[in-house]
Amino acid sequence: MSSGAEIKTKIEEQGNKVRTLKESKAAKGDIDAAVKSLLELKAQYKEATGEDYAPPGGNQRSSGGGKKDSKKENKPPAAAAPPKDSGDASGKKQTKLGIDCKKSENLSDWFSQVCKISQSFSGLY
Repeated sequence: MSSGAEIKTKIEEQGNKVRTLKESKAAKGDIDAAVKSLLELKAQYKEATGEDYAPPGGNQRSSGGGKKDSKKENKPPAAAAPPKDSGDASGKKQTKLGIDCKKSENLSDWFSQVCKISQSFSGLY
């Protein structure tokens, strides 16, 4: 059984090999075989040390695919909109007929509202 340091070195070498294969657009079979070997080395490392392998940069991705998660992580938390007081004491529910945010301030909300409004108008013609 190899020590954790030896396996870690092998993992780093195999990771570089996988990266090189992907950058050179190698055949899918070659890449898959290299990735399989890398995963086997990581399993050996976990068996030897009792811990998951963490890359030197700390950029370990989750198995669910890091791209979607990274977009969610970078998104700032949405600020809660203050309740709008319409001044209507009758208690009737008001419908939202216009766009209540500026494009320059919150593009995502603005675009969502434009899409909803355009969908409601598409049925009229």
